Amino acid sequence: MNTPAPAPAHGELLRVLGAGFGLAVVIGGTVGLGILRSPAVVADHAGSPAMSLMLWGVGGLYALLAAASYADLATSIARSGGVYVYARRALGDGGGFLFGWADVFSTCSSSAFAALGCAEFAGLLWPVLQPWKSALAVLAIAAFTAVQWRGVRLGSVVEQVGASIKALLFLGVIAGLLFLAPAAPPDAGVDAGVVLPGAVAVVLSMQLVLGAYDGWAGGIYFTGEDRDPARNPPRAILGGLLLVILIYLLMNLALLRVLPFDELAASPLPVADAARRWLGDGGATLVTAIAALSLLPLLGGTLMVSSRIAHAMACDGLLPARLADVNPRGTPAPALFSVAGAALVLVFASGGVLNLMLGIGAFFAVFTYVGGFVSLLVLRRRHPGLPRPFRAWCYPWSTWLVLAGGLALLAGVIIGAPRDSGVAVAVLCMAWPVYRVFGRASALAVRGSLP
Repeated sequence: MNTPAPAPAHGELLRVLGAGFGLAVVIGGTVGLGILRSPAVVADHAGSPAMSLMLWGVGGLYALLAAASYADLATSIARSGGVYVYARRALGDGGGFLFGWADVFSTCSSSAFAALGCAEFAGLLWPVLQPWKSALAVLAIAAFTAVQWRGVRLGSVVEQVGASIKALLFLGVIAGLLFLAPAAPPDAGVDAGVVLPGAVAVVLSMQLVLGAYDGWAGGIYFTGEDRDPARNPPRAILGGLLLVILIYLLMNLALLRVLPFDELAASPLPVADAARRWLGDGGATLVTAIAALSLLPLLGGTLMVSSRIAHAMACDGLLPARLADVNPRGTPAPALFSVAGAALVLVFASGGVLNLMLGIGAFFAVFTYVGGFVSLLVLRRRHPGLPRPFRAWCYPWSTWLVLAGGLALLAGVIIGAPRDSGVAVAVLCMAWPVYRVFGRASALAVRGSLP
């Protein structure tokens, strides 16, 4: 007979999560629109099927090296909150607040994007719903907030079920394209070998590939709620990412089998075009439905992630103390309601424009990733005695490599979307006055809370 966990104290989260939940967060937050849309543009830049597959493989390897650095952090500081926790330990209250602030906005932007995207695809499936896109997005955010308020266990089950359905749907489409769909005739004039594209084409391709892999870090935000924080985070992050890499490579192979390469490179939604060759018009409808469903685990996961960041910051006195409260079912309810409210504001502030949420979120996501790599380098130097059940592979060279890649990617985001990046920088600048109001005095009073 299972004994119920005791009610959490103020600020204390329940240790009831396992590796299965971590895998679900990684898969649910990663596999989605990126792999449905990006293969076409990557193929166009790559110039050949072999080079296209190579770019997706190199992107996966980069993501694995980055994930290994984050797994090092997650097992050395077993506390929920993600990059904020590591940056505060490495860089102090101010640095922690800056990256925590950026991470909250990154995940809230992702929540707004997921809700709006799901509503947009629902409108494509049922045109009568198109005028109600914002209302549907609000309903989706409210529904997942209610589920998570009911308890961390229920939220975990919903996330695992959603991620499992998503993975099975994608694998089902891949199997159908590989084994049931008619194969495209051989491409005349297309080089089957590795064609070396120009430097600009490679950079643009890698931005898309790494954007499609974004989401693998979701498993680090719940370490303080994990039953085995020394072993489960690496299993979840690296295991989930390996499955994502497999899905992405298989999807590209399936597309190359069904679509002529020139047609693949020119397609706005290649998976839908390939499915149409397999199932007729019903194939495109199927892919639209999968796109809508794929965003639901992303919405649930990002709401959980952002609430943990806000909760951790409140526990350290860097946000109002009320946000540190945890209900008897293990949910940081005030923090959850706050980030859900922020996501709702972004839904309306964006005017329903998906690309705006995507551009702003991309800047914050890459900025936060860079903060994690910097934190690992600083912590390894200043705190060599921290327990490290998992160590980053080939440290420090691997971490310096992914840091350099992260900085290059950040520059690419700024150059590619200067308006969205400008909005993101303005939001970052707001961190200083907010920190002055909430952080300085109260953080001094709770400095001993650092692990």
